[in-house]
Amino acid sequence: MTDNPSSSHPSVDPVSWLHFDYGFRVRFMKARGTEFQTLFADVMSKAHREDFAPSGTWDSEGDLKCDGYLHSERTVFAVYAPKDFSNQSKAKAKLRGDHVGACACWLSHMSSRVVVHNADVLAHITVRVGDSVIESVITRRSAEELGLKKGDSVTAVVKATEVMISKP
Repeated sequence: MTDNPSSSHPSVDPVSWLHFDYGFRVRFMKARGTEFQTLFADVMSKAHREDFAPSGTWDSEGDLKCDGYLHSERTVFAVYAPKDFSNQSKAKAKLRGDHVGACACWLSHMSSRVVVHNADVLAHITVRVGDSVIESVITRRSAEELGLKKGDSVTAVVKATEVMISKP
């Protein structure tokens, strides 16, 4: 998605690109549940072809906390698009439970795990400490105010059952 039509594909005129871009943004933000998961799988399959495997079900085990797998990067994807994003405690509990489940099922095949969502309100932060990983869900606004970028050094302050992220 782009706010600058001049960065569109060279074979597409700017007006058509803006129309496509706007349509995709609307579909992306409005999609929930399996509709969002299908959109994600379609985009990843087109972008990565046979390197990406969308999730399947494993009999009564469900999707084993994996909504897609990128073979070359050993990345497990979790797609999260609930109908209501207002309950952050519920979102945090779901993300924590799904992470534990993904580690139990995929750890030997997983170098990283990415949570894909279409909400502007949450940011998923992963902090590596040696061989351990600390995860936190914070508001997008907090992440922006901290100016967090992938690879930044941060301090994780553990408080009860939550992790707050700050830069040193």
